[in-house]
Formats: sequence, C-alpha cells, structure tokens
Amino acid sequence: MKKQELILDTILTQLSIPEEERMIFISKAEVKKLEKGTPFMEPGKRCNKFIFVAEGILCYGIHTKESEIVIRNFLVGPSFGSYSIYSYLSNEPSWNFCKSLTETIIFEWPKSFMDELMLKVCWANFFNILLVKFLILKEEREILRLQQDASKRYLHFLKEFPNLLNSIPQYYIASYLSIHPQSLSRIKRFYKK
Repeated sequence: MKKQELILDTILTQLSIPEEERMIFISKAEVKKLEKGTPFMEPGKRCNKFIFVAEGILCYGIHTKESEIVIRNFLVGPSFGSYSIYSYLSNEPSWNFCKSLTETIIFEWPKSFMDELMLKVCWANFFNILLVKFLILKEEREILRLQQDASKRYLHFLKEFPNLLNSIPQYYIASYLSIHPQSLSRIKRFYKK
C-alpha cells in the first residue's frame, strides 16, 4: 500500500469502516497529482466528485462582481472534502473555484459511486460524521467573521491551520480572514513581538 493509501486506510479504520469496505473504497479512487497553482474546479461546473486530500493544500472561493477573490476555505491534507457541498448535494452548478496552492495529491470518487455507498449504514454514518463536522466549522467561521475583529480571526486561523502561515501566499490568508494584505502584515508584526 502506498503512503497516501495507508493514511486513508488509517482514517477509515478510525471511523469503523470494515476492512473489505475500505479496500473497495480505496481501489475505486482515482489518484491525481496537482502541480502548484493548478485550477481544479471552475464556477458554473457541477461538483460531482468526493475527494480526499492526501498531501498538499487546496483553496476554494468565489469571484465577486468586482472581480475580487474571496477565499472561503482551505483543504489541507490529510482530509476529506468537497469544493462545493452545495453543488455536490444539490447537483446544481457551483459558484466556487478550487485550485492547488502547493503540489497536492488527491483521491477522487465519482458521486455516483458515493451515492451507492451511502446506502450502506457504515458509509452513511461516515458521510454524516463529515457533514456534521463541516457544518460546525462553517457556522464557527461565519460567527467569527461577523463577531470577531481581525486579530481574533487571525489567532483562530493559526489554531485551525497551524502550518499554513508560511506555506501559502499571504493574500490568500488575508482574503480568508476578510482583511487586506496590509492589515494581515500589521497583525503578524504585532503578534511577533
């Protein structure tokens, strides 16, 4: 088993997925290696893949009417995810773009395969665990953006993504925090003291 498959198998074992089911799941994955900066999804396309980021960093966000980029989240390996839960569940086109910020290795499964798996209790539980985790983090981020100042959002970012600060361009982090890059520089200087 390759390193990435081993990571995936370990996570599935912790989620009580039986061995035979894990092996089928891993065997059905399409493994992709994305170079840094590779666009992975464009707005207007349907999200019909479920992914596992084995290594690397993806970001997803939207383009505003003013042509600004707003980063909504990062997917940092190892983690499961989707670049548009809305599109994945509703089968509607996504508003999100997604791209790799570093060299990234992902596993992909077609939605049709995942839909079949969800008919089994162990996989339905697995997906529910991921969905609940996603919803909790989403609400937490929304509340932070509305109620906390930029410094507190920055500190929360460091806690949530401890290895990203020096791994990706700062304007992505600033966008994620809903601040200008200059403000991020000031906040970073303040906390370095």
